[in-house]
Amino acid sequence: MGSLAAVWLFVLTGATHSLLLFFVASAVAGAAYAFDFAGGLTALSRFAPAPYRAGMVSGGYLVGYAAQGIGAPALGAVVTAHGLMAGLVTGAAVSGGFFVLVAVVGLTVLTPLHRADRATVRHDAAPVPESAPAE
Repeated sequence: MGSLAAVWLFVLTGATHSLLLFFVASAVAGAAYAFDFAGGLTALSRFAPAPYRAGMVSGGYLVGYAAQGIGAPALGAVVTAHGLMAGLVTGAAVSGGFFVLVAVVGLTVLTPLHRADRATVRHDAAPVPESAPAE
């Protein structure tokens, strides 16, 4: 949600030309990125089987860098051709759609894994009945 709010705050910043709003949008974007990054790495590390963990984390980095490497030049082309506000709105709409898609897919995939993980923890933590002391 923070990332979604941040991109639309940048659109508002472009419309109002407010330096203060730009700093607020930057702070929200930075905090959201930190939580998104940490959450993504935690999910990849926790639920990936041990032999595939490094590959999963590397794949996560690859997807993130590819999204940035494709998105930045594409939005630069939109800004060059149509102006800053068109680039901001396009970036916010595409990023917002991407964030919503990732949230839905993430919840769909991770919820059953999380439930199974919690069930395993509950099963492992169940108290073992002790035998009655002999008298």
